Amino acid sequence: PASTAYLATFDYGQTKAGDTVLIVGAAGNVGSAAVALAVRSGATVVAVAARRSLERCLEIGAHEAYDYASDWVAQVSTKHRDHVDVYLDTSGVNDVAAAVDLLAPHGRIVLLSGDGTVDTQRPVPLGPLYRKSGSIRGFVMSRASAEQLADAAQRTTGLLAEGALLPNAIDLMQFSETARAHRRIETETMGGTRLVLLPA
Repeated sequence: PASTAYLATFDYGQTKAGDTVLIVGAAGNVGSAAVALAVRSGATVVAVAARRSLERCLEIGAHEAYDYASDWVAQVSTKHRDHVDVYLDTSGVNDVAAAVDLLAPHGRIVLLSGDGTVDTQRPVPLGPLYRKSGSIRGFVMSRASAEQLADAAQRTTGLLAEGALLPNAIDLMQFSETARAHRRIETETMGGTRLVLLPA
């Protein structure tokens, strides 16, 4: 998750000090790592997550946090319309129209999730995107090059050692429970929980 967050935030989102970064799905493992990384780079971070996770988002450095079940787009728009430099969507909602509306000139939208179902297909407002000189990039970790992976690992190792990048929760399971672990991932809302399989 930390390497995914690093590449999405910096290689694809080109986040830099002074940017305003909006992260949808900010409480998951990728999202929370993106929050921590963007904050450490000197960016202002706006987090969107479940209500139960808003406090955690603020604890790891987000400057503002909004409940995704509320009308968060309208709330964020009052402060940040036309001022979001980087819009990271780790949730798969991919509301591109809202993202473009919030985007600053030369802003970057990075989509990290979306399985191609009807629910994840969104119209793209090309006129407004064009007039803002904005861009939309998809990022999937399996397309990262060996060089990108090595760079991400090097950049995140230090932060992991410092304890700056932590999962919401870790569930330890025995290796013999692998099938049950897969079922959990497929059927449960993991909410940032990492499953770690231990050898017998």
